[in-house]
Order: sequence, then C-alpha cells, then structure tokens
Amino acid sequence: MNTFFEFKCDRFQPTPGELDEDSNEFINPGLFARELSTWLKGELEEKGWVVPHVIVEDWGHWVEVETDNTKPLALCCGCQDDNAHLIFTDPSKPKGRKWFFWSYDLTKEMTRLVADVKELLESDPETEITQFRED
Repeated sequence: MNTFFEFKCDRFQPTPGELDEDSNEFINPGLFARELSTWLKGELEEKGWVVPHVIVEDWGHWVEVETDNTKPLALCCGCQDDNAHLIFTDPSKPKGRKWFFWSYDLTKEMTRLVADVKELLESDPETEITQFRED
C-alpha cells in the first residue's frame, strides 16, 4: 500500500527562509513544506492521531504519526514547481521484516491514516487533488 497524493493549493506557500540558501530554514532549491506539514499535523491531531515530530529532511518534511506498533508511520510532505504539493506514506509498504526476528504490520493504521488524509484534502475547498495513487 504505497500511497501518494499530489494536489494544488495556494494556501501552502514557502515560509521566510525556506527558499533562501543563506537561511537555516533552507531545505534544497525550490523545496518547501513547512506550512503543509504544520497544517497536516494540526488536522491529524484533531482526528485523534498523536503526531510527536515534524522533521525537516532534504526533500521536505517528515511528519511522524504514533502507532501501537514499534515501527513508526509517517507522512512525507513536499512541494514541486507550480505549487504541486506531495504527500506520501513511509514506510511505503504496511508489512515488513527487519533482520530475522523483527517484523511489523501497519495495515490497519496506514489504511485509517490514508483515509483521513484523503478526507482532509477532498473536504478542503482550496485543494484540488491532481493525482492519487494507492498501490
């Protein structure tokens, strides 16, 4: 269940410093996601999710979502040219194994999280989903 959303929304703009190479807020040329990740964190918390961390990465923002499992679940947020915003799940597959003795199954949590994100985007009048993929 690799889930990928692409959408347009003028509300999520670069914050001061995100596109300035001399700023500590700079990620990479043309990349920003602070407003999107902050909005997503707040909306998910209103739906009952615990969102302990939003972490800046070199491709955007990683929004950690707490689960009952030992493997964290996250939404990765970014923006491409022309305000094409992206959200995709991490891990990309809900089930996996690490080494020989540790496995995880996030199917239930990932299914609910993807449904909540889809509902948030579809119910926002400022948002136009241009691509939704659930493999």
